[in-house]
Amino acid sequence: MADAPTTLRKAWAPRAIVMGSLAALAALALVVVLVGWAPDHRNNGWVTLTAGSYHGVGWKLQASMSNGKLCMQLTGPANQNDPANREGSYGGQCQFDRSCATCSYTGGGLGPANSYAAYGPLPVNATQLRVATHKVLPTSPLPGGHGLPSGRYWLNIYPTNWPASSPGDGTPLATPQPLDAQGHTVKFKNF
Repeated sequence: MADAPTTLRKAWAPRAIVMGSLAALAALALVVVLVGWAPDHRNNGWVTLTAGSYHGVGWKLQASMSNGKLCMQLTGPANQNDPANREGSYGGQCQFDRSCATCSYTGGGLGPANSYAAYGPLPVNATQLRVATHKVLPTSPLPGGHGLPSGRYWLNIYPTNWPASSPGDGTPLATPQPLDAQGHTVKFKNF
């Protein structure tokens, strides 16, 4: 009978080592999830920033990171009856800056229901964006906790005959103008 505790200790020793190792790995995995660390930030998935419909056609504005650059795309539901949405996407852009010939601070193109769409990221203090002499759009914060940079974003979906369809908007600006809460100009930021 005196040998029973020693035998039990010998039988449980390998199990205790395995269970302790699994507990340590689980704790490390929890820290990785809570801190948001990932060794490769090339593309951690798309995050829906906002969604809605335009003339009955649904859309979503999404963002993701790819190779350290912010990507944004306007998408629509797959198989939706919209000629501009044959593949579920109206277009997208990565790298919002002016470091290359094809780079820009704004993205856009065809949108739902034969519209145009324009969008892009902005610095944190750009709470609004002037797109025409008399039209200012609100901006929204990029959501935290998804690997996206801090900042804000904007979206404008408009008819193909704009500004004629809305003469009160005034003359469209060649480049939208970010503004702070007091209406002062804010510089674009590279994303």
